[in-house]
Amino acid sequence: MKRILSLILIVLFVFSLCSCGNNSEETTATEETKTEIKNEYPNPSEKTWEKSGNNIGARYIFSLKEFTEKLNSALNKMNGDEKVKFDFSNWKILSEGLTDDNGILYDSYYYETDTIGYTCAVEKDSKKVMNIGCGCSYEMFTDTENDYQYSVLIMSALIACVAGGYSVDDLEFMYNLFLDVTNNETAIYFKNGVYLVNYDNKEDSSVLFIVSCADDSIKTKWNLVDYENYPSTINK
Repeated sequence: MKRILSLILIVLFVFSLCSCGNNSEETTATEETKTEIKNEYPNPSEKTWEKSGNNIGARYIFSLKEFTEKLNSALNKMNGDEKVKFDFSNWKILSEGLTDDNGILYDSYYYETDTIGYTCAVEKDSKKVMNIGCGCSYEMFTDTENDYQYSVLIMSALIACVAGGYSVDDLEFMYNLFLDVTNNETAIYFKNGVYLVNYDNKEDSSVLFIVSCADDSIKTKWNLVDYENYPSTINK
């Protein structure tokens, strides 16, 4: 997992979008992981982002500690118990004092488990989250003998629900959204959120699903697919 985290650092701050869709082979979600796609678009129950001077024009309104608490609450609701799944003290600094394209300083963090690695970029001054990632090694993700792909996708979907202010009832929708991100090799915009996968299908590489809030202007600036146009735009 340490190897995965060192590779994740390269793609941590969301938008080196040029890496999306430029791979020599496809990373395709297996049929077994798919669920029925519904053309129903949920709305967040709360606004979880605000304007920022960073290169995506927005940041979440919560700190990393607050996000961890929100994630545990969602997990407890799903599982019907009060057991804490993520211990905030297990988040570790990956790199400090990084600078985005607009000169905003941020720190990167990681959370390590046996099979999945989590990442987070946090503005240094505001202490608020910019993006969250969930991933594993490319080898693990494409191993059809195990359920790593499902585990990574479902946790990415849950993170997207929590970060975007959606209900856990919207988990299936977010799961399908990340399937489309994977199978169409594109970044997707949906209601001030950007969803993408970063990977390099080489030995010792990683697959990292990232969710970030974003200002409306980012959709046009980066020519992102708006998921509310799905399936006509990308499901051909």
